[in-house]
Order: sequence, then C-alpha cells, then structure tokens
Amino acid sequence: PSGLHLPPSGVVLHTAAKGASQTERLAEYLQELRERGERAIESVEMHTLELAPSAGGGASTLAPCVVAGGEAEAVLKALMASEVLCRSIDQITPYDRSACVAHSRPSAEADAAAVVTALPRDSLAGRGQVLRMNCLPRSLEWWVAGELHRAGAAVSPSAFSHTLFVLAWRPRGSGDAERLLLTGGPYSRDLIDLRAWREKVSAAAGLPHSRIAAHVQEVAERHPRCDPRGKRIGVVATSKGSAEGRAYEAVLSALHATVDVIPERTAEESGAAPAKHAYDMLIVAIDRGDVPAVAATHRELLKPDGVLCARAKLGAQARGRRITEQLLASWRKHDFPTPTVRHLLADKETDRTIIV
Repeated sequence: PSGLHLPPSGVVLHTAAKGASQTERLAEYLQELRERGERAIESVEMHTLELAPSAGGGASTLAPCVVAGGEAEAVLKALMASEVLCRSIDQITPYDRSACVAHSRPSAEADAAAVVTALPRDSLAGRGQVLRMNCLPRSLEWWVAGELHRAGAAVSPSAFSHTLFVLAWRPRGSGDAERLLLTGGPYSRDLIDLRAWREKVSAAAGLPHSRIAAHVQEVAERHPRCDPRGKRIGVVATSKGSAEGRAYEAVLSALHATVDVIPERTAEESGAAPAKHAYDMLIVAIDRGDVPAVAATHRELLKPDGVLCARAKLGAQARGRRITEQLLASWRKHDFPTPTVRHLLADKETDRTIIV
C-alpha cells in the first residue's frame, strides 16, 4: 500500500512518557543494543504514525514511535530481555508487512472485520488458542475481540495462551482515503506476556527508591565501568543524613557494593574525613543550580582509575547549559578526563547523567 515505509517486519515501540526527547532517547538505546552485538535488531528508525481514529469523524492521534526492524519474533525476544526497556515504553507491537491489510472504510468495526478476515483460519479455531488483543490505538481492542468472538475464536484478557497484535494507522495526509492495518502473531504467552510484563514494571515502580534503582541499573548496563557490584562507592550528598544519600546507600548495598555517604562540606560534619583515593566510584547528585565547589575533593577521593557519575538536575534549558559548563570546567581543572554527558531513559526531561 502507498505510504507504507516501515521495514518489512519488526516491532513498533511507543512511549507515553512526556518530554520531546523520549523517543530520541529510546532510539539511541536500541541503537546501542545493536552496537553491543544484538543481531536480531537489524535497523532502528523513528516514525510519527497517524493512528486511525476508532470511529468515523474522530480525530487522528500523532504517535511518535521507534521501529526496531528485523524478524519480529527474534526482535521481541531481544527486547523482552531488557529491564531498562521495560520501564520506558507504553506499547510494544510486533508486525509483519506481509500481513498488511488496506481499506478505506473509516470505522473501528471495519478495522476489526478487516483484521479478522485476513487472519489464517487456524488462528481462529481448532488449535486450542485463547487470544488476547493488544492494539495501537488501544480503543480498537474491544472491537477486534468482539469480531474474533463472532468468528468462533476463544478470547480472554487474562486466561489467554496467545496475543494478537494490531497496529491501525493511515499514511500522513491521506485523510480517510486509506487505512493500514498491520498484524503480528498470534504469539504464544511463553514468548510475550505483556500483562505480566506490565505487572512487573508496576511492582518495581512501587518499591522504595525505584527511580534511583532504575537509574543505577541503566548506567551500569550502558557504561560497564559504572557497574557497582563488588565496588567501594562514595555517594557525595548534602549531608550524611540526606534522603538521597540514604536512598543510594540502600540501592547500592543491595547490589553488594560497599557504600559511604560523604557530605559535600566535610568540615561541617563531625567524625574523620573520608580516606583519600579510596573509592572505585563516586556518585554525585547535583541539585538544580548547585554546582559543588569540591572538584578537588572528588579527585582526592577517587582511585586513579576510578569513575565519577553525576546526576545533574538542570532545570531551565539556558540555566542548565551554564551549570553544566561550569561543572565540566571545574572537573577539567582538576585533571579529570573528558566527560560523557548522557540523557538516559531513566533521566527526567531536564536531567542529565555525566560520566567522568
């Protein structure tokens, strides 16, 4: 069909997170997976899909997406293995263009009928499959489930054995003249169980210090030198009793690291000063506008081959650039190597992670 420029098969990933950069960060992460040797992902592309409305006359929704091209089942296996990715996406939709259906009837009923008509007959009955729907847009799921039921398929949102994926969209600028329906699967629950996946993500989000845990995990995966396991780590905080310092201590200790919370202004704290050149890694939390004037102390605390990881909360864009420049200049003065400034999936829109 005209206007279809996606790879022949693959997985569409959509994030509901706010922030203009989230789709770009997701694409960057997938590209890194490829560069680290994940062969299932053959290409990474960003697209803005115009999702078809669920009823005639409804408004379309523009959905920024990332498409991981490759054999859909192999790509799914690779993506489902990433806990970092689990926390960052709202919808995951495998597809195969050979199962593409095009029609020009602007209604959810027509979409559902077109999907079910195009399915192999053995997907509907006779193989013991119980189907669950996962559609983008989600409003289409009810319609497809009803049409499948009328066609004799067993359908259940919870007691299912397979998941059928549907992506309903239309080429930009086509109006209601053309609607494209891409389907994937049905895939067995052993391969992909989005219900369990989302429950796992929700459970992780409800744990104490979940945001810090997510950030620590992503930094360790993408920068192996920052893997905390078995290391002695100093967490530079506003004070020994700061909530953020205690949170990092809890998260890192659970990963079998030896952790000390080090006040930024050690002279104001009672007790012995921290040992020099004792730490494999320093973690520095930089509050909005607060550039610590302790770069020399950072250098003294780290072992010669140690690594520094700073999480900067930059606030407004112009001010954030100024703060970052001041911070990097301060570290350069004290012989730190050239830093890497990253905008990770676990970062907020105005946060940056700096690895030195």
